[in-house]
Amino acid sequence: MSRRAALAGAGLALALALLYALDPARSPFSLCPIHALTGLDCPGCGSLRGVHDLLHGDWRGALGHNALLPLTLPLLGWLGGSWIAGRRPPVPNALAVSLLLVAVAFGVARNG
Repeated sequence: MSRRAALAGAGLALALALLYALDPARSPFSLCPIHALTGLDCPGCGSLRGVHDLLHGDWRGALGHNALLPLTLPLLGWLGGSWIAGRRPPVPNALAVSLLLVAVAFGVARNG
């Protein structure tokens, strides 16, 4: 195992352990600067709460926090795995722009 993979795995394990222990929806510490400054929920806010719910086995709660989570997690896993392996994933520009536009539209719609 490469050093890069070991560090990434250790960092992910630590982040998931913290996210399991601390509920972002009830924590007095705001992890999101957008939410802290505007009071709006960005897609990252819902993703943190959703992953916390998934770690506790609450699929419905996770989907309630971020309906894009089932699409986002496998994509992030693929991108992260490619990065750890030292490869650049073949993501067409049109797909990257489309995914970004969907995330922005989702963020606007959920706060509207």
